[in-house]
Amino acid sequence: MDDEALANLLSLLEGSAVPEDTARTALRQAGGSVELAICRIFAGRDAHLPSGVIDIDEESSPGRKKRRKAEKRAERTSKMESKVPKSPKSSTLHSSAAKKPSLEGMPSEETQAASESEAVPLRSQLQGRRLLFDTDTKELKMGNGWLHAPEDCWTSVDLDLGGLAWSKDVLLKDPPCLKLSSGEAKASKGSRGEMHCASEMGLRPQFAGKLQDSIKKLGGDVALKRDLLQPLFATMLSEVRYPPSSLSFSWRARSVDFNLLRRPAPADLMGPLPERPFKLLDNGSDAPADQPPHFQAYPLRPEQQRSLQWMLSRENLQDVDEGHLVEWRRFWTSWERSFIEGTEEDQLVPGALVQIHSDAQGPFFFQDHSVEAASLQSLHGEVLPIVAGPDHVHVKFGRSYSCVKCPKQELNFVDSGEIRPGTRVMLRPELKAPAFGWGGVTHSMVGIFLRHQDSTTVIIKWPTHPNWKGKRAEIRRVDAYDSNDKVPLVLDLRIRAAFPVRGGILADKIGYGKTATTIALIDHQLQQPLPEIPEADRGNFLPAKGTLIIVPSNLFEQWINEFSKFIWDGRPLRQQMKGGWSPINCPMKIFAMVNVSPLSRAKARDIANADVVICSYRLLYSPIYLNRRQELCGGSELSTLPDRVRALLHGKKMPSGRKDVKVHVTDWEERDFSEVWLSVA
Repeated sequence: MDDEALANLLSLLEGSAVPEDTARTALRQAGGSVELAICRIFAGRDAHLPSGVIDIDEESSPGRKKRRKAEKRAERTSKMESKVPKSPKSSTLHSSAAKKPSLEGMPSEETQAASESEAVPLRSQLQGRRLLFDTDTKELKMGNGWLHAPEDCWTSVDLDLGGLAWSKDVLLKDPPCLKLSSGEAKASKGSRGEMHCASEMGLRPQFAGKLQDSIKKLGGDVALKRDLLQPLFATMLSEVRYPPSSLSFSWRARSVDFNLLRRPAPADLMGPLPERPFKLLDNGSDAPADQPPHFQAYPLRPEQQRSLQWMLSRENLQDVDEGHLVEWRRFWTSWERSFIEGTEEDQLVPGALVQIHSDAQGPFFFQDHSVEAASLQSLHGEVLPIVAGPDHVHVKFGRSYSCVKCPKQELNFVDSGEIRPGTRVMLRPELKAPAFGWGGVTHSMVGIFLRHQDSTTVIIKWPTHPNWKGKRAEIRRVDAYDSNDKVPLVLDLRIRAAFPVRGGILADKIGYGKTATTIALIDHQLQQPLPEIPEADRGNFLPAKGTLIIVPSNLFEQWINEFSKFIWDGRPLRQQMKGGWSPINCPMKIFAMVNVSPLSRAKARDIANADVVICSYRLLYSPIYLNRRQELCGGSELSTLPDRVRALLHGKKMPSGRKDVKVHVTDWEERDFSEVWLSVA
């Protein structure tokens, strides 16, 4: 028995009524584990055991081999005088628990609570130690830092993520650039879950050590260190580009059969891809909106009124529940997936048993003649050692078809239950040193059995060694494991987010009057109160009430003409716009700029109070725009822009106008807009 473990156990029991002999017995039967020893002492008792010690099912113990070693150490130690000071002898601690714990050292939620007896003072002494009693639920748990849940069951958790500070940081990031793919997109047959796998994304190495030590399987339950979840969920939130209105986090852990290590993704993430959540809607049956106030001479057509009604409904959404709900998933494996041999096609080695897919199409060739797939589907074949290229193999299907050339993707590997060519194998866990050396192979790797070299020697293909030689007794099938093996676990993470989506995309056909409907929306909302600025956005922008319209240069004049037609009875607006501004008697205050020239005579207050600002794409790519944006931000990154805006809002003294004019202002509304117009946009 480990003297240090005994000393730790006795220090935890100091002041209790548990005798040292009872502690020794519990520690020995727990295989030297202090945590399991405490579970045995306080979770219940059996008549055939010393008082205060319970029996734990052998299958849920650390393992028979480990226990035998611990018992041998205990026998050797019992002959020596213990160096650990003995605690005073006292009466035996009793427990009234009538039910044994269903987990190894961790009772399930159904387990009867420990008794309220003289053990209570000990519980208070154990606060802050590695193993704690929760006095509220009276359940035994693995400390404050561990979460406990049934296996393969989603469990919600509160984390310090997604707050206001994080939202502001998200808004500082430049939005991702969208790239148009050339040609038609290839239709995907389905997913195997790769897009949700942390290993496929290259994230697992930085958390490899924590993943192996922070997830424990205890009977039908699992325990997870809480501090592991925070950084793992943070990797998912790092890809968010706009903060949602609400976030919820949940996790689950599930064990995976050794035979399924290649495909650890959950079933609901595999198969056909779901339909996109956004669809083009038909408003043919919608109720029409009222005509806008200034659309007198040229009113909207009925189909335009229906589109306007939909746009108004999207603008006026108040309930967050009406927003867009999304779910983000990611799963992490407790093992390194790079150690696992790839796909089922890798098992199609010479000598492997195979069968044709039930829906196989071929082509299959026998003696240069095509063979129907139906004539082969009822037969089992054996892969021949004949080279047929990277995507094909030659297969012998009985006497009738001695050599058929088959596409690999049309074949299934047939597992005979024995170790034969194509079988996936691992090294035995008790193997200390292979007869012919390791060759870069580890106990975690999964390989493909190739052939027998002789009656005792085999050849295996491993990820690190394509032609490894070893003894037959050194390997086993991947599904032949016992209770001493560490069961592979998968940690599934899920984030559910709600985005209060207001607005949408008006996708009417060409000629339906999308421009007129958009102008109608502006006119209809002209006298409505401005929407509340989201808390994460407050202080990052100069307040402006207008609608910004960015158009291609060839449509710039058309938009101005459309405003003239619908809100000013068709009178020419462009000819009467001086300095880019609409006339005083125009129902809307419009500012139009095809270049930066109109900005030289405008102040920030004027632009902020405009009803409509029309800008061409060309302006945003002009050297003057890019240079002034860089001057305002202090560099090419937009992340410094909020600091400059806050300085303006708080009255910091800043230069105004052109560089050759030495004028300073403390009110952002008085500043020459030629220097600050970007912050409004």
